[in-house]
Amino acid sequence: VVLRVPVLYGPTEDVKESAVTCFAAAVRDTSKQQSVDDWQIRYPTYTPDVAATLVRMARGLVGLPAVEGGGETHTHTTATTHPRPRGIYNYTGDEKFTRYGWVCVFGDLLQLPTTHITRLEGMPPGAPRPYDCKLDTHKIYTEGWGAPITPFAVGVRTVLGLPSA
Repeated sequence: VVLRVPVLYGPTEDVKESAVTCFAAAVRDTSKQQSVDDWQIRYPTYTPDVAATLVRMARGLVGLPAVEGGGETHTHTTATTHPRPRGIYNYTGDEKFTRYGWVCVFGDLLQLPTTHITRLEGMPPGAPRPYDCKLDTHKIYTEGWGAPITPFAVGVRTVLGLPSA
């Protein structure tokens, strides 16, 4: 069984450890002018959600239902139609952002200006990458292995230690 995931964020000792939450540090450092990609679309995925998905899949591998007690009310999950997970699965957050979009979210949540960070439009320099990095999650949810997705702002609030909205 293979689980493919995109760019991750979650609890760390330092927000700079994540390719997503490092932008919170950039927002906080108003003394440093920066330019940030506003072209490539990414789907940040919360690591506790990935962990929950892995637990569900591990349960399936040993013949247990994905969720203890059965039922699931998440909109993506339908039912476990396969007795055990097999093959390649994709799991990803469902909100799309550019890196500059993350900057804007962090600015709003931290109540800080983002005027020291400018948007870079068009394909960024370096190795060519796809415009939209969306992974097809149909299989993981059709089979019932995908855990519910934490909304980006909720996960980020938790990671940054901010009070709930």
